[in-house]
Amino acid sequence: MGQVSSIFQYGTVDSTNTVALSLARGGAPSGTLVTATAQTAGRGREGRVFHSAPGGIYTTLIVRPTGAPEEWMLLTSCAGLAVCDAIESCCGAKTLIKWPNDVRIGTKKVCGILVEGFFDQEPIILSGTGVNVEQEFFPEHLEDVATSLRLEGYDVTINEFLSHFTVALGKWMLSPLDRHETVEQLRRRSCVLGKEVTLIFPTGQEEARAVDIDEQTGGLVVEQGGVRRVLTSGEVSLRF
Repeated sequence: MGQVSSIFQYGTVDSTNTVALSLARGGAPSGTLVTATAQTAGRGREGRVFHSAPGGIYTTLIVRPTGAPEEWMLLTSCAGLAVCDAIESCCGAKTLIKWPNDVRIGTKKVCGILVEGFFDQEPIILSGTGVNVEQEFFPEHLEDVATSLRLEGYDVTINEFLSHFTVALGKWMLSPLDRHETVEQLRRRSCVLGKEVTLIFPTGQEEARAVDIDEQTGGLVVEQGGVRRVLTSGEVSLRF
């Protein structure tokens, strides 16, 4: 099994993805992990600001992929599985994934993930995660949607979580990909399969039913009017 080869630990940075990209372009090998206890310019998907206050652990793993390019699409999903494994092994909390990469405990988000690829020279993939560990409160606009391990009743420190997370990253991000096992785990952990969802795109929204995870890409298979298609981008919102 692969393993994290080195860890660069910081207090506050602008963005761990930005720091990791600089290290990667300077020759840092696959398996290098950047960690921080706060970010001043944390980024989420679609260019959103990612709340990165003290109490969480913010990391970016450098991956220099060696498999077939079609396998690289699954790395975003593998990042979510690594977080789920780490949380469950360190405290036993049951986690779910809202496609494509939000990790949840119950109905609230405990982790956000941003995977970025840079292919101008040798391919570099940066897997950025922000896991809420020790926070005891969130800003008012996040109270109904975010949670932390501490708020869920688990007395886990950042260092304890990180020791489990580095092992999980080795398994899911730095080892040869078992596509079947990966997709089976994504199906098992999905909180959207079998449910009515709203598909959210830059151009608008559509209604559909989430029915499966695609074996090739990790994309979400949705059904609309009896017709199925695979989503490899966009977001979904559960309909209640």
